[in-house]
Amino acid sequence: MPERLSALEGAYHPGLHGTTDPAAARLSSSERRGLSVALVSCFPEDREAVAATLRELVGLELPAPSRAHENEAGALLWQGPDRWLVVVPEDKRPDLVRTLRDAFADRPAVAVADINHARCVIRIAGTKARDLLAKGCGLDLIEESFPAGHCALTRFGHQAVTLHARAREEIDLYVTRSFALALWEELLDLGAEYGLRVEEPLR
Repeated sequence: MPERLSALEGAYHPGLHGTTDPAAARLSSSERRGLSVALVSCFPEDREAVAATLRELVGLELPAPSRAHENEAGALLWQGPDRWLVVVPEDKRPDLVRTLRDAFADRPAVAVADINHARCVIRIAGTKARDLLAKGCGLDLIEESFPAGHCALTRFGHQAVTLHARAREEIDLYVTRSFALALWEELLDLGAEYGLRVEEPLR
């Protein structure tokens, strides 16, 4: 199988932005690589069957609207009524899409879209993570309004993104591959004010 090429290849350079002092960097950014990602959607009458199958296959529960369920197995992110992103480590589930399609073979109204190559996932972490994202996003991102475990489909600048608050100071951004480089460069520019450290890619 050909190796998947990151959308940020050629522009991803670990190091400091906005400061030369590592201790002064109040932000970090990194790309999450090595993920299997599928979009599962269904009609309401199939929701319980989808919930049971995902619970059995990936150990995750369907989240409530604007929520995510995450554990050591991966994450389920709400994407709209009866639509969820399934995100798991590729080394644990390289056959995720095929497994899900086989599991729902007798339910033609359940759709499983393979978006392994269609999304880039960028993690922003640090004490100024929410301040940085507030520069380009119209959502209220204070912790009381967007606590850990929440997710939202929104915009950052001109790019459509899904935000997943994993912790108070850690938020993942899911963006379509074709806009990933533009988003990455914008995050670096806006984050330089706080001192930003680009980390090695996460796997």
